[in-house]
Amino acid sequence: MAAVPASVSFSPPAPSTGVCFGYHHQKLAKYAKRIVLVQHAESTAQVNPDIYGHLPDWKVPLTKNGDKQAAALGLRLEKLAGGSPMFFYVSPYERAKQTYIRLRDTMTKGALFVGAKEEPRLADQQLGNYQNTASRNELLQLRRRYGKFYFRYREGESAADVYNRGSSFIESMSHDISTVSQGRADVTLVMVSHGLTIRCLLMRLFDMSVDDFETMVPPSNATMVVLSRGPDNTFSLDPDSKLAVRFPELKACRVHGEDCRVGRLR
Repeated sequence: MAAVPASVSFSPPAPSTGVCFGYHHQKLAKYAKRIVLVQHAESTAQVNPDIYGHLPDWKVPLTKNGDKQAAALGLRLEKLAGGSPMFFYVSPYERAKQTYIRLRDTMTKGALFVGAKEEPRLADQQLGNYQNTASRNELLQLRRRYGKFYFRYREGESAADVYNRGSSFIESMSHDISTVSQGRADVTLVMVSHGLTIRCLLMRLFDMSVDDFETMVPPSNATMVVLSRGPDNTFSLDPDSKLAVRFPELKACRVHGEDCRVGRLR
């Protein structure tokens, strides 16, 4: 996969009070036409959770059905991009990498790739090491009672940890965008990741509260969550994407107030 420079020199833009993305938004809006968060296709562990007892989570592959889902996803993504250049960030988990490879190989010669990068910060939430089904189900029930954002798995992560690394990734992506886009203003940024990680990225991008996060659900397998840039250089989720994650109606952001979301969430 093509590597992206660790940092890019640029002059800080003037501060903006009109959008929650702030500094990062201005960099992304200049070059990215859309941001697509992709949920990996069906994995073998989703069909048989007992796999977690002997196979590390990060090595869990796709099922045959998942392979078909990823292929269909590639055609939908190519149609969405409409000939605009695509750059991919891919979780290092096997099911995410297989989803990326299959969707990439399904696209026609008309698809324009400008690069791809394996990104560990897009990995799934760490649930511990080997897990048996009984203890896993027990922890999932405890998580529902405690709250999804702050509950920490034994030997693993909380969603708050995933949020922190997702925030770090967004900063890096914003720094890299001028190089990734090769100077074009219509690049499609694609992140192949996992349900909880996608929700944490949305939480960061839209400056959502913990209560907002708790109401969201993971997108279905091989689903695209699409943020499109509007004529006012703000990003908004399309209607199908809002439904896919049960996106809450956000009246105001936590920091900047009511005007912060004008033009982005309708």
